[in-house]
Amino acid sequence: MNRSMWFLVIFLASCSIILGLVLGYNNAQQADVVEPPSANSEQPVKPNPTKPLQAPKPAAVIAKKTVENNDNKEEDEDVSRPEYEYELDQYAIESMAEARLNGDDRAPPIGKSAETEAPTAEELESPELYLEYESRQEQKIFKAYVEAADIKIDMLEEQIAKAKAQGLPEEELAVGIEKVRRIKEMKAQLLSENPGLQ
Repeated sequence: MNRSMWFLVIFLASCSIILGLVLGYNNAQQADVVEPPSANSEQPVKPNPTKPLQAPKPAAVIAKKTVENNDNKEEDEDVSRPEYEYELDQYAIESMAEARLNGDDRAPPIGKSAETEAPTAEELESPELYLEYESRQEQKIFKAYVEAADIKIDMLEEQIAKAKAQGLPEEELAVGIEKVRRIKEMKAQLLSENPGLQ
């Protein structure tokens, strides 16, 4: 492209930007004026400005927001705006700050998994020895399940007894009873398949 072509492209781009700004300005001016509801009235009605949403002031401060009227407005009457109050819950703020810094004491503890034994160099080199290593790891998992199953079964049976005493419906009790049955079934299956776990 030669210079005159570049000049033409830049000139047309500048003209389109200026035209867009002028049209946007005119549209904005027309949007400020809203037609009155009745066709007989001759004066346009300005839209009623609304209060923008704002976040409340931080940390238990009762923020009072008052919208002041502009003295330069061309309004015949003085319009008063309501006063807005934001009451913040001091306990909730302190609790959230404490939980953010020190954790929430109501949160359940995060259980740490037992450290796994790493395979030796010989086990990594020999496929047969590595299969034995995997078998030992699997037996540890099964043993942990059997031990945890006893604790879980006791806990669930205790909760079922409490629920019965409180008069919970049989449908809800059936869910807990089914859980206990399945845990016992899995425990029995693991013990029968792996006699060394007992």
